[in-house]
Parts: sequence; structure tokens; C-alpha cells
Amino acid sequence: MSNKHTKVSIKYCTKCKWSNRAIWYVQELLQTFSSPIINEYSILPEFENAGIFEIYISQTSQSQSNESKEITRQVHTKLIYRRKMKKDPKLNKDVEDVTYDGFPDAKLLKNLVRQQLEKWDLQNNDNGVSSTNDLGEHLKRGDKGNLLNDGSEKIIDDDEETNNFQPGDCIECEKS
Repeated sequence: MSNKHTKVSIKYCTKCKWSNRAIWYVQELLQTFSSPIINEYSILPEFENAGIFEIYISQTSQSQSNESKEITRQVHTKLIYRRKMKKDPKLNKDVEDVTYDGFPDAKLLKNLVRQQLEKWDLQNNDNGVSSTNDLGEHLKRGDKGNLLNDGSEKIIDDDEETNNFQPGDCIECEKS
């Protein structure tokens, strides 16, 4: 007997007022992935780290062997998207691979989630066949998707004061 619990968490900067964006992403994922595929969504406001916008996916697998009645539990958590900050420190390879200049469109985000779910399915199945068959057909075509804002457009007025911000602050935090 085996069961899985999958959770998507979106951590966002409250100073940047990205709550609506986080809610919109959750709505898009809810409409695409049915309940047995993703069981839980969480939106995590971040008050300390200015400019943060990260999306995590985690999966908890619990299985019980018939012979020994022993319960085995595995937890996997993966950062699948991170918005690049204006003054990013040197990033390790895993974080750099999921760091983007802008926000993802819904299609890119759904593909990032789908790819991670399929990767875990392939790791968990002995026969190498993916069991995530309920995904929308539009996600299986292989198109990666786009960024809504690639970060090339600076959105700040020259009149605004920008002297009192810490490294890592984002343009939107500078406005508030």
C-alpha cells in the first residue's frame, strides 16, 4: 500500500504586493491539476526577505510493506522557480537553474510542475512508466512557455529615493 501527498507552496514578498500574482498562479494550477495530483496549495507571505518570489513543490510518499507492516515515509522538496533579484549573490548550480529574470506565464509554471511530478514518478516507479496521466494535453506538447516580464524593463521613476535599501531588494520594494 502506498499513498502520496503533493503540495505546491508560493513564497512572495509582501512589500512588493505580489499576493495577487501568487493567488493567480494557485488558481491556474488548481484548474489544471486535479485533486489527486496536487493535494495542497499554500501561499506564504514573506516579511523579512525583500523581493523574494519562489515556488516550491514537495511530495510525501508513505508506503507500508505487506510482510513486515513497516511504514516507510519519504519527503522530497524542490524549488522549481525563483525570481532573480536585482542584487543576487553568487548562487549554487541548483538555485541558478531555476532562477528567471521575470515572472513565468501560466504555461511555463504548469510545465515546471508537470516536469517535476513526472521526474518523481519515474524515480518511484520500478518500471519507469509515468503515472501522471491526468495532465492537460496542452502541457504535453513540449512548449516551455514564456516569462511575463523578462526583467529587461526597469520600472522605477528617477524622482524616487533609492538610497535606503538593502542588497537583494527589488525594484518593486524600492517603490514602497
